[in-house]
Amino acid sequence: MTDMDNREQNYIQEIHTLERHIDHLTHQLEMAHKALREVNDEKEAIISDINNHRNLSYSLEMNKEDLQRHASQVEHDNKYLKQQMKDI
Repeated sequence: MTDMDNREQNYIQEIHTLERHIDHLTHQLEMAHKALREVNDEKEAIISDINNHRNLSYSLEMNKEDLQRHASQVEHDNKYLKQQMKDI
């Protein structure tokens, strides 16, 4: 019976060892999932920042073009008014 008891104890110890390994692997998997979620959140934040910068750049470019058109129109109006003043 002792041989049977020893085998049973060995199996029990092996089961406990395997359970500890499973717990460890489960913890590692949970940590990997957490890290993956954090990386995805950071990626989304970076994409959002890039889009915000792109939109800001586009707005600034449009404002620059609007200002250039306005300056050109003011210059044209100024020349026209000076010509009108000469004609009077």
